Amino acid sequence: ITCPGVLLKDKEELYLGVSLLGQYKKTQCVPAAFPLFFQEKLVFEKAFADVVDPGDLVELLEIDTAVLELIQLVPP
Repeated sequence: ITCPGVLLKDKEELYLGVSLLGQYKKTQCVPAAFPLFFQEKLVFEKAFADVVDPGDLVELLEIDTAVLELIQLVPP
């Protein structure tokens, strides 16, 4: 992740939080220095048991919202 022109105020570590398909997962923490490198995969799986028509599945996926948050830890 890069963010040209942005300086991080604190040097505490960061992680990426992702909400998708009703699930929340986060990466391991990385140092607070751009560019940020997350060397891992987040896998999201969901079964749509009541869906028979692929068009219905497309509609469900189109209305689902993905949220990605870059979160910096704060000291206690």
